[in-house]
Amino acid sequence: MFPLSIEKEIKAMILSKSRNRGCWGARYTPLDTLVRWLSWKIKRNGKRVQKAIRQLVNERYLILHKDVRLL
Repeated sequence: MFPLSIEKEIKAMILSKSRNRGCWGARYTPLDTLVRWLSWKIKRNGKRVQKAIRQLVNERYLILHKDVRLL
């Protein structure tokens, strides 16, 4: 398990990256693109990013457009 501060930092990076890229509100961004944007900064091939996205969806900060089997 990862330290809690790293998990929060990854979530903050996901939300700030979405805001900075203009993918906020009624915009669709493919999840694989979001994972690719951040996985070069975070090790383990985007697994941490996928886990953080899943948590943000469960907390209703992100809304998925389609039923995605990636998560």
